[in-house]
Amino acid sequence: MKIFIAIIITSFVSSCAEAVVGGIGASAVFFSKKEYTIFSSKMVYDAKREVSYLLQDNNHSSKSVSIVQGGDTVYAIGVVKSALVKSRIISVLDKIFNKHYVDEIVINPDGRSRIKDTYIKTKVRNKLLFTRYAKSQNYKILVYNQKAYIIGFASSQSEKEIVINTLSQIDYIDDIVAYIT
Repeated sequence: MKIFIAIIITSFVSSCAEAVVGGIGASAVFFSKKEYTIFSSKMVYDAKREVSYLLQDNNHSSKSVSIVQGGDTVYAIGVVKSALVKSRIISVLDKIFNKHYVDEIVINPDGRSRIKDTYIKTKVRNKLLFTRYAKSQNYKILVYNQKAYIIGFASSQSEKEIVINTLSQIDYIDDIVAYIT
């Protein structure tokens, strides 16, 4: 009889704990004051795939536009040769992300200087890797037409300043766009 009572009490207490934990989780979700747009990795993957197909169909390199997620924001960064291709990419992104993304796609009929961009990106990565007080693994670096984009998370304001100062010291970078939170 004692075992039976112990089992009933244990099941009652465990079900109460589940209800309490579930209630706390639900109230945190439903009564949160901040509204975040959450993008799943499948949405980002689908966007990358669709944009890659679209670029290949229009005789562009699939690497000419990058779709990157940084925190709760998605960034579309790159260079295309015509306004028509850009408008098609924007319509794909609008369909997937419901206009919740940052558009950094530039139209340049001459294309881009891939060799110089690769050189700059390599220099930036190496410089960040050996920079003290900056965690290089927290940042995604993209370079298009000598314009450096850095997306990531800084642990402090001083780390953010160190990263931006490090990028400004590198040759051939015309502009720095930092999306660091």
